[in-house]
Amino acid sequence: MTPQSLADSRNQNAEMPHKQGWIDFSQAETYRAVAISTGHLSRADRQMLTARAHDQQDNMVLQRPTGWFVKLYAPDGDITAQSNALTFQSSQLNAVLIEAAAAGFQLVEFDADAGCIDDLQVYDD
Repeated sequence: MTPQSLADSRNQNAEMPHKQGWIDFSQAETYRAVAISTGHLSRADRQMLTARAHDQQDNMVLQRPTGWFVKLYAPDGDITAQSNALTFQSSQLNAVLIEAAAAGFQLVEFDADAGCIDDLQVYDD
């Protein structure tokens, strides 16, 4: 793409009026997410999530500067605790993911700014 064609495409896009509601999302897949503090992750869990996020064969964990997204999969569209009995370092992380799946969540966001949950251990390491 030449600099001129790039400039032309930018001008074309700038001229397109944005009209809210023009996309029909009724056909899009939707799911529920829950945000949990990274303080509930042990050092071993954080290291494991980072390793899984960098594993080219694993598309269930995504790392970002403030934490991780963990996608909970739904075989045949049915989210169950058994289908998400993933092997992680700590029993607490396993329990969080299994409970989140059982509650109907399909994504867990571990975020440094998310709130803590009273019933879960908080790690200081």
